Amino acid sequence: MMGAMQWLGSLFFPQGRVCHACGAPLMGSEPLLCAACSVSLAGHTYPPYQVETVVDADFTFAAAPYRYDGAPAALVKALKFGADHTAALVLAEGMGAAYA
Repeated sequence: MMGAMQWLGSLFFPQGRVCHACGAPLMGSEPLLCAACSVSLAGHTYPPYQVETVVDADFTFAAAPYRYDGAPAALVKALKFGADHTAALVLAEGMGAAYA
């Protein structure tokens, strides 16, 4: 039987203390990604000013801060197919940097 604190924690933190990319348990101060996935995310980041692309006349700027591989791909899949909305926070930080 689940204790009261465990039940309350699962209510507010349904994903628990696991990495939102690979599912590994988070240690200490790791916020949303484990150390390995944080390194993978950084390794898949596009250099500044290489995210711009012209799509068509009505949509002149698109940005992808990460290559779709490794941790970035896992985060997109967790958000899209796993309803892990917290994964969007990590991706949003990269989008903010790309559009800044």
